[in-house]
Amino acid sequence: MIYTAHFNPARVAQFTRLIHPQNKTVQLEHQIFEVNNGLECLVVDIDNELVGYTTFMKQYSTWDASYYVYMDCLFLQQDFRGSGIGKLLMSEVRKYAEQNNCRQIQWQTPDINMGAIKFYKRLKSIEWIHKVRFSWTPW
Repeated sequence: MIYTAHFNPARVAQFTRLIHPQNKTVQLEHQIFEVNNGLECLVVDIDNELVGYTTFMKQYSTWDASYYVYMDCLFLQQDFRGSGIGKLLMSEVRKYAEQNNCRQIQWQTPDINMGAIKFYKRLKSIEWIHKVRFSWTPW
């Protein structure tokens, strides 16, 4: 079953362990379950165990003068990869994009994550080799 994380806050602890087992639990709980900040989260529940999720949000591109969805993360536990669940999650993100008048979905993955790259290429997504990702932490 795939559902929006906001619908089942009783499972917050299980979800935050899945999404990030380190020390970011409090921040993630707040951003995903308490704040209305546009962050969407879908989780995959199989036999009362959360086995995957995707997080995404609506963004505006001044370059394209249109809205798009930025998918921050898509994760499935190893045992559930290759079962079609990832495709179902992507389908749900696509539905969200269509319902919110977003022209495209954008995301990134590390260039060493060959399993994810193959999965995304099977979806007929376009690889943007002409972009470089930057990060800046000036403080």
